[in-house]
Amino acid sequence: MATAISNQDQKNKYAKFVSWMIDNNIQVSSLLTLRESPLGGIGVFARKKIPGDSLLLTVPKNVVLSPSNCGIANLLDDADFEGMLGLALAYMFERSLGPASPWYEYLQTIDHSALAQENPRFWGPADQELLAGTELYYHTLRVEDDDVTEVFKFDVAPFIERHGLFADQPEMRTLEYYRDSLLAVASRAFEIDVYHGLSLVPGACLFNHSANEDVHFEVQSQVCPLCGSADFCEHLLNKLEGGHDEEEEDGCHGHTHSHGDDHEHTHSHGDDHEHSHSHSHSHSHGHSHSHGAEDEEEEEEEETELNEDVLSSSFEDSEDESDDGFEDIDEDEEEEEDDDGDDNDNEENDKDDDEEEEEEEEEPQDTCDIVTIHTIPSGQEIFNTYGELSNHNLASRYGFVIWDNPHETVGLSLEIQAYIAENNLAKREAWWARSFYEALYEIRPDQYEELAEAYENREDEEDNHHGSGGKNWQDGEEEEGLPPSPEEVTWEDEAYLTSDGKPSEGLVKMLKVLTLSDQAFVTLSLQFEAGNYSGLQTPASSSSSSSSSSSASSSFNSSSLSDKARILLKALVALRGKRYADGGLSSSQCKKIMDELQPSNDPRKIMALTIKGTEKLVLERAAAWLAKIEKKRTSNTTKKSSKAGRR
Repeated sequence: MATAISNQDQKNKYAKFVSWMIDNNIQVSSLLTLRESPLGGIGVFARKKIPGDSLLLTVPKNVVLSPSNCGIANLLDDADFEGMLGLALAYMFERSLGPASPWYEYLQTIDHSALAQENPRFWGPADQELLAGTELYYHTLRVEDDDVTEVFKFDVAPFIERHGLFADQPEMRTLEYYRDSLLAVASRAFEIDVYHGLSLVPGACLFNHSANEDVHFEVQSQVCPLCGSADFCEHLLNKLEGGHDEEEEDGCHGHTHSHGDDHEHTHSHGDDHEHSHSHSHSHSHGHSHSHGAEDEEEEEEEETELNEDVLSSSFEDSEDESDDGFEDIDEDEEEEEDDDGDDNDNEENDKDDDEEEEEEEEEPQDTCDIVTIHTIPSGQEIFNTYGELSNHNLASRYGFVIWDNPHETVGLSLEIQAYIAENNLAKREAWWARSFYEALYEIRPDQYEELAEAYENREDEEDNHHGSGGKNWQDGEEEEGLPPSPEEVTWEDEAYLTSDGKPSEGLVKMLKVLTLSDQAFVTLSLQFEAGNYSGLQTPASSSSSSSSSSSASSSFNSSSLSDKARILLKALVALRGKRYADGGLSSSQCKKIMDELQPSNDPRKIMALTIKGTEKLVLERAAAWLAKIEKKRTSNTTKKSSKAGRR
């Protein structure tokens, strides 16, 4: 997530960051340029037309910042602090070191205060009330702050005190600083591998988000979990010789350890603050990528090295595409000095240097790469994706939202709970809470670990050449065939409408459970006890027993709903629309008000209206879809009656 360049001080910080990237062998294609993005802050743009499968950014793994390589890695390991918690503490420690930190120049580009201002979780009560009625208001703001406070009180604060951290920096010992740090890393974290886990990848976070991404984040995830090596290491040798200990049995060069969650349920309406962004695709570094050159032999070397024209210290606008207004970081004098030194070298030293260079080329570094997935026109901003995330997830994690988000979800769990209470259906709710996982994925919760292990073994056998998807913690997608962990999903998470207004599979099945007759419900319960799930199968779920419900929801048709279920859903949708208490504004009215506001003066009102308006769009589509079904069924009934009368 790119940070705004608002003053000269920030521009200078980015200039120093560029020098730091060069010093640390981070390579950026010369086909890229940075300038102010229409979305705010800076963005990455195409200098020229860039072909698909072009390598744009290469970051050596030894440059990423993770809980495994920071200055307190041993303390974090002893405390078993992994994932987002471990990364936040690693970030806090390195930031406390100031210029002594190896990542100092990179960390200086992260502005705590600006991030807090953009994120609704840090707004005051009056501004948060602008979000009343939204998914963000009921399922994120109220949950996440309590969770963060609890983790700080029982884990973070004792850890800091126990090890005497930040003794001379009392502001870093506060809940507020921890919250800011958590937000800073959460908006930038990538899942790297089983050694680093969630990490900060300098340079990769410069790409802004779009639901229609242009690039993928690729990484070799199969490394030794004990040392991070992607090659043969002593731990693998010990394992082969039978001298491994219990920790090494968990896996070397495999997917057995997880630094943070390996699953994100995209449509969760509860606490999901641990995450990272972008599509993460595992790959072998023997795989070749185009470097965006028409004549690859002539331009490959130039375009895989960081070109100083990519970044600058001015970030001024320019109408001329050939001169984007950047002040190049000039290293001509340094290069000339190097050239003079080379002239004085003898031929024997030159020969040794050439041999060393050849050896380095034969042993490529283990890196994190940004690769294009299609052709990008000249001048276009280049986007990554943080995943298929709804607005309430985007807002709470990254501080921005999208009008008519194609991945929007609107939950109906509160309305369903009210209906259950009014109709004395508590027993059915309790049964559904125990059974929904089997109903959606056709496996018992106690079978999940075995399934996950088999899936990881299959990944290892395939050498992981396909995208790891998943959370990415980056992208929020599930690998086909592997459902979410039963510990990370509830029936409330599954009861939602998708962006097109259609009900999720979990919602359709719950509606059926709630509208069955007493006798039919008893029959269904007995079928489930016998492992027979046919009583709740839908046209979408009958073809795939273990796929994520989100992938199937859009294929539901009217035959998925009985008349009773349809009538109940219509009532729930209408009730959900009343939750906003805004006088019944339509989505178009929200958009009109939003367009009349000034982004510089009313950013929070605009965000609130974007969230509300997009959710109202979903509800309006749901109402229209249900009305269409009702009209069609009424028409069919009329036709049948007419035929019967003619007989």
